[in-house]
Amino acid sequence: MNQQYIYAKYPRIVLYTLLIFIATNAYSFGGKKTTIQEISDPDSVTVKDEVILPDSNHEIISYNTVRNDDIIKSSTYTVGNALFGLIPGLIVRQGSGEPGVDSPNITIRGYGTFGNSNAPLVLVDGFEHDLNSISIEDIESITVLKDASAAILYGGRAANGVIAVTTKRGKIDRSNIEVNVLQGVQTPLYLPEFVGSADYATIYNQALINDGLPALYTNEEIQNYKTGDPIYYPSTNWLDKMVKNVTPATKLNVNATGGNDKIQYYASIGYLSNTGIYNHTEKHEGYSTNIKYESLSFRSNLDIKLNDEWNVKIDMQGKLDNKNAPVDSTSSIWNALYKYPTYIPVYAKDGLLGGTSYYPENPMGLINEKGHMNIHKRHLLTNITTEYNLERLVKGLKIGGRFGYDNYYTVTDGWQKSFDSYSVLGKDEITGEPILSSAYGAKTVLTYFEPEDERQSLRLNVQGYIDYSTELGSSNQLNAKVLYHQDELTLGSESPYYTQSIGGIIDYSIKDTYFAKAGMTYSGSEAFKKGNRFALFPSISAGWILSNESFLKDSKVIDYLKLRASAGTVGRSDLGLRFAYRDYYKYFGSYSFGTSGIYGGGLIQSDASNPDLTFEKADKFEISFESVILKNVNFSATYFLDNRRNILVSRNNIAPSIIGIEFRDVNAGEAKSYGLELSLGINKSTNNGGYFAQLNYTLMGSEVLYNAELPVPEGSEYYYRTGNQIGQAFGLEFAGFFDSHEDIANSPVQQFGEVNPGDMKYKDKNNDGYVNEYDKGPIGDTGLKSEFGLILGSNYKGFDIQAVIQGRLGSSMYMGGYSQIYWPLINENGVSTYILDQTPWTESDKAHANYPKLTTVASSNNYRSSSFWYKDADFARLRSAELGYNFSESLASRCKAEKIRVFLRGTNLFTLTNLEYGDPERMTSYPAMKTYNVGVNVQF
Repeated sequence: MNQQYIYAKYPRIVLYTLLIFIATNAYSFGGKKTTIQEISDPDSVTVKDEVILPDSNHEIISYNTVRNDDIIKSSTYTVGNALFGLIPGLIVRQGSGEPGVDSPNITIRGYGTFGNSNAPLVLVDGFEHDLNSISIEDIESITVLKDASAAILYGGRAANGVIAVTTKRGKIDRSNIEVNVLQGVQTPLYLPEFVGSADYATIYNQALINDGLPALYTNEEIQNYKTGDPIYYPSTNWLDKMVKNVTPATKLNVNATGGNDKIQYYASIGYLSNTGIYNHTEKHEGYSTNIKYESLSFRSNLDIKLNDEWNVKIDMQGKLDNKNAPVDSTSSIWNALYKYPTYIPVYAKDGLLGGTSYYPENPMGLINEKGHMNIHKRHLLTNITTEYNLERLVKGLKIGGRFGYDNYYTVTDGWQKSFDSYSVLGKDEITGEPILSSAYGAKTVLTYFEPEDERQSLRLNVQGYIDYSTELGSSNQLNAKVLYHQDELTLGSESPYYTQSIGGIIDYSIKDTYFAKAGMTYSGSEAFKKGNRFALFPSISAGWILSNESFLKDSKVIDYLKLRASAGTVGRSDLGLRFAYRDYYKYFGSYSFGTSGIYGGGLIQSDASNPDLTFEKADKFEISFESVILKNVNFSATYFLDNRRNILVSRNNIAPSIIGIEFRDVNAGEAKSYGLELSLGINKSTNNGGYFAQLNYTLMGSEVLYNAELPVPEGSEYYYRTGNQIGQAFGLEFAGFFDSHEDIANSPVQQFGEVNPGDMKYKDKNNDGYVNEYDKGPIGDTGLKSEFGLILGSNYKGFDIQAVIQGRLGSSMYMGGYSQIYWPLINENGVSTYILDQTPWTESDKAHANYPKLTTVASSNNYRSSSFWYKDADFARLRSAELGYNFSESLASRCKAEKIRVFLRGTNLFTLTNLEYGDPERMTSYPAMKTYNVGVNVQF
């Protein structure tokens, strides 16, 4: 059992109880500031004994903001991995821990569509960009725009929400230099354990007996495997041999800010070195086969005041990535590490790799004997913004323009070879040396392979805007903005992707108490036919600050109370289907003309066109209230509803095949998603410090309203995806194990292949006497249900501590997705230790069986999607923790510095889950990582 887990073999209530306990006792932890507050300006949230009120500039849109101080306290090397639990409604899913490709999957408020993607639009300083290509140190804030009113200016691209990143800028101040140094180590968060050769042989024998076949291993051989001999009776733990427990990581960032009333600047340079966890990779002189990811990044943000009316901003970001890695793919390597038999030695003799004719590719060879490749990536982003203040002509009027250039390039080259392996046939009685088989495979010399997988993208952005702001009377405010945007994206040799939009918003406030906002955007995309390329996206919202009214103004309990509501429509044009309105033809077969024997090629129509292809649209509705009570407690609640229409569905599901042609997808699907976001925080100062606690909780639901589906037999309506949640898994309902041939004869006929005693029995849901595809229904909690994040912190004198606990409730995991762990011997799988704690069906122990009979042959009946293979996957995880100390100003000054801070940081430190023998987020391929860092921050 991995020590970082506690397996609670209790109902889900354990997790709920733990969460409530921590939340209700948060006062004992303390903190230095409330870092997250719904729809508020985080700059207004500090540890002080006075009322904490949100900024009134954004009273009628739905958004959340986190500042740099919130995200930098996580020992992660990509921005996405620093966002777990920080924002209600922002759903972050753990990805791979492989250096360079460790980005998580991010959605806003779960699943809104069953179409092409649920990914949000990501903007960096107003331009579409990859979130994880930005250095954490360069970020000023990250804002998540959720409702239509907040994202309306991005109309045709904002259906899945928007994540807006703002980078740091210079200030009117003397030059300030900041140095951040982190040295850390990483260790796999979870790795499965596999049985040794003796247990494998015993289990394999039992499976053979179940199949009516003779046992393969004798008792003497099993005993020899127990005593072990690395050559003749090996018991090779491949993960232990080939995966390191600890690997280093180094991060360095230096940034400088400053300026005067004419020019302000922010500049930074960063370096990251992150090493993989493969072992024995330094065997060859001159190169390593381990993963080594190195990244050099820089940013320059320059603000220039040309005169009293005219300002210019010039921003540039660059990133150079180089990654060394084995030639074989990550998936191939980890598949071999999980599946390669323990009874094969690492080396058969004197550096000759062990193998068999069926298993020729020894994991040691895959990692270390096939050469290495280098992946080179180059990224350059440049933005230029100019703004002119027309105050002299019209008070409150500004105009501006922006241009963005984003270029990305990657290419792979390297050196490769092949290796051979050998079986041990016996021992030479004279020399005592192993007798080997002939070689499996051919050993070659290292040769250079030319650059491949060459890709390049170029994005050009142009924006123009007009801002107008004025006071009407002594207490009313009017603000308006018009934004024009066009985007050209070229991916390699593909035809460029074009989007274009013009939109405007106007908001009006009365006495800082009543607020109204209306917006509209006209968006277009070249993916659609002329006449369908543009669509109109409107929104409206309103807010009311009740605490400004006379009946609450003098309240000693309620310091702030606001109601807000919004409605609007936004869309998506990136549907994964371009130019579907065109008819295409392809070569197919050949035709003979007369008796000449001359054949000519023929053309047939490809998929039938869809001239009506258009935007997927999301009608979003939202209502919320926010409050501050007793000066230091903030609470907010938001109900949201997203009605999605024009989702792409396949016509091939409903069109008769007699037509003889495939069809392009059509905008006919409908779905809805809904939920509740809650946020509760406390922020309190003490004589020598303070504390804070923030609990974010998101409850989500969804339903497919229409998906094109073929008719099903009467009584099998549960088979339809329509009416179920988005992402719902479907499968058979487990009804026990067949305990005899008589039981099989008296049960409905299962049509998934031959069944025998010990095989899985399924429920005949439609009562037609047969168990087949039409008996599949919804199983497992596989849609997004609820997420929580708990942020705790305190400071005392020079010390500070902060922790983030994040988790998921109401979910389950399909064990078949991790068959290498849970399905022993199936598809040549190894045998994990999971099976040792199960009771597989046998004739002698069938009364206590909780697992189907073991088998060495393919089983099309047992190993398919069914309720048996779905297990509770709720969890609570200590995502990050930091302990820091600020040296006194006098000590810092003696070191010629203004501030010196040292800290310890960790990520993915502890997990509470009911799931045994697995990680509730990631279990196969390259594992997620646990990190420990020690660092220093020095400011001059």
